[in-house]
Amino acid sequence: PYKFVSWVSGSELRLERFDDYFGEKAKTKNLVYKIISESAGRVIEVETGAADIAYSILPSDVDTVLDADDLKLISTPGYSYYTITFNMQDEVVGGDKNLKLREALAYAIDKETLTEALYGDTASPMYGVLPIKNVYSKEYSDKRYDVEKAKQLLAEAGYPNGLTVEYLCQPVQEMISISEAVQNMWKQIGVTAVITTSETAPYLAQGGKLQTGVRTGNMASADNTLVIYDSVFKDKINSNDDYLDKMMYEAKQTYDEKSREAKYHEISDYIWNNTISFPLFVKDTLVVLSENVDGFVPHPLIESGVKSVVVYED
Repeated sequence: PYKFVSWVSGSELRLERFDDYFGEKAKTKNLVYKIISESAGRVIEVETGAADIAYSILPSDVDTVLDADDLKLISTPGYSYYTITFNMQDEVVGGDKNLKLREALAYAIDKETLTEALYGDTASPMYGVLPIKNVYSKEYSDKRYDVEKAKQLLAEAGYPNGLTVEYLCQPVQEMISISEAVQNMWKQIGVTAVITTSETAPYLAQGGKLQTGVRTGNMASADNTLVIYDSVFKDKINSNDDYLDKMMYEAKQTYDEKSREAKYHEISDYIWNNTISFPLFVKDTLVVLSENVDGFVPHPLIESGVKSVVVYED
């Protein structure tokens, strides 16, 4: 129901109501989306009246919102998940020969403590490739936090004295906090993670070595969650795995529900057993509204529809 007006890279996007839209017309005429990287900064924008709605609020800012009389906090179970990925084409961490190293790194992560420390009760640890809310999810009982097991696997992988790995994360405070927590956990088994904060494309363009890192996605569908493992996706995983590609293609072409579920479980088993990634948690969606906002409908995905929103003047 909106049309494009203008866009300033890294700053803002402006939209205007499209009055010839075939469906129900939007109630608010003009929309301005501001790009503000820090959660606290987004809260301040609403607090000072510079914005009406702020998305992707971190738990560390919840108390600020609750203490303010003119702000409203909306929380809804989310679709956003976070996972550690490994470059499967890398000589150090990728391929079958380095499975024990990836397993060691997985066992060294205390995802329960990480989730609780960073998100409290606004996130839940993941124990499978597909988040539990996904209809095709499957949970696993292994690869739970075990430092001694991690050290043993690290030695069996050929690194009894540890090693250094290159770790990439987006230049966003949330990703940095997660990465620093993982870095400290890996340090306990003798693994040094050198964290670089950068978007993937410029990092690789400058000759950066991609080995491991954290990424986020959404679980709106199994295919959407699994797309990062497709060879054509490349990016941080670079699976180049014909067998995995074939399984995912067949799952998409299967319409019998039981057969489809079995295929997605087979895919999950393959990804989990080969530690192509290591899921961390699923988090709730936290949104802050000014007291003047009415008609906002929360949605598990961050990009909630705003066509029903009205902002009243003081």
